[in-house]
This record gives sequence, C-alpha cells and structure tokens, in this order.
Amino acid sequence: MPRKRKTKQPDQTIDASKKPDFYLFGLLWILLVLVTIRLTFIELSHGDDWADGSVLIAGENFNQIGFLESKGLPIFYPRAESVPPSVRPDKPEWTPLDVFGTYTRLPALFHWINGFFQRIGFSYDDLLPFRVVALALSILAVCIFYFFIFFISKSKRLSFICCFLYATNPFFISNFDSLHQNVYMDLLRNLSIFT
Repeated sequence: MPRKRKTKQPDQTIDASKKPDFYLFGLLWILLVLVTIRLTFIELSHGDDWADGSVLIAGENFNQIGFLESKGLPIFYPRAESVPPSVRPDKPEWTPLDVFGTYTRLPALFHWINGFFQRIGFSYDDLLPFRVVALALSILAVCIFYFFIFFISKSKRLSFICCFLYATNPFFISNFDSLHQNVYMDLLRNLSIFT
C-alpha cells in the first residue's frame, strides 16, 4: 500500500505585531470619556484655578509687554490699571514689569503657549483651546507611559492595568486639563523614562 506523502501546511500562526492592540484602544476610549466629561462640565474643578489664572495673565503680559522685554519669563501680575496707586511708579508710561519683575521659579512652557494663543487671536476669556492643548499633552503622556510599561514587561495587559490606574488617579483627573506645568511635567517625565 503506497504511503501518502505529507504536504507542508501553511503556517497558521498570526504575527503578534499585526494584531490590533485592543488594550491600547480600550485605554484611549477611557481617556476619551474622561476628556468628554472634562470639556462638557466646565464647572468641575480644574486643578489650581489660581495657577491657571497666573498662566492666563502671563500670556496677556507677553502680548502687551513683549516676549523679549521680559526675556521669556512670565509676569504673573495684572494689568497696569489693576495695580494699586501706592505701588505705581511716578513715570507716566510703565508696565507691571517695571514694578514686579519676572517670575523665575517654574518652567514657562505653558505661559509661552498661552501667550502664542492669545497672540493669534484666542480670547483670554475662552479657556477651551488652552484646555484642549493640556488634554492632548496628557493623553500623549499616558500613551507614552503605556509603551514604557510594555517595553519593560512585554505585556499589553499589564500596560493597560498600569495606565488605567494612572488615568483614574484623582490627582491626574483633577489636573490633566490644567493650564499650569503639571501636564507637561508628566509628559516630559514619561518621555524621559521611556527614552
């Protein structure tokens, strides 16, 4: 009886790199829900409102006084007409830079972004564009953290769990649309540990 010849079957395995990353999609969906809630309910607390106000005032001062005049450093003090007469200089033309000087203790990236947005026409009173930039940077920070955990563990499930805990942390939720430095400090920290 003749033996049947074995034919080589094509490889049925699926390359893992070509499979869709459902954990990453799930994480992005959760972040989208959080972003929608934050943008829909503006009355929710947005981190430190005083710090956000300082960022807005610094952006306005960059436009009124000039970026180079303040050497790129923010001025957190209000318009000249809001300064009490007791601290105003005697000269007729002056700015808050003449009285208060610049602030040097915190990074100024968001102040620059805010000043740029106000320069191209966004209003000081409309916070939506500024919040959208903060939210985009926060989402990018969480995604970079996801890839960092995946890089060291090779587990998409563990990456998802870590990022789920990251994104549902109350500190993250209350600050991820903040105008202050918390957002891009998270992004730069995650980028540095990933690289």
